[in-house]
Amino acid sequence: MGKIQLTKDGDFIVGEAKVLNYVLGTLCLALFGYGVVDAIRRNFINIDYQSYVFAVMLLPAIFCFRKAQSKRIYIRVNKTGIYEDEKLLTG
Repeated sequence: MGKIQLTKDGDFIVGEAKVLNYVLGTLCLALFGYGVVDAIRRNFINIDYQSYVFAVMLLPAIFCFRKAQSKRIYIRVNKTGIYEDEKLLTG
């Protein structure tokens, strides 16, 4: 990622780490898939605890993908002040 020069009229913005959230979401989705495949291979009979734990990974996967798609801005610094969640902290 190239450096962007901050000018006098520019904004410094802190948001989500989208790439990291996509990687985590994909990893959680892969673990969920492994749990489902394992349960299918066992014909849903005599399933051990690993399949249950991996099946729960769908929820973090959805959470990570939703965070990656959000456009929320946590911190904004510009010439008018410092903002946290678009609420002015200092002028």
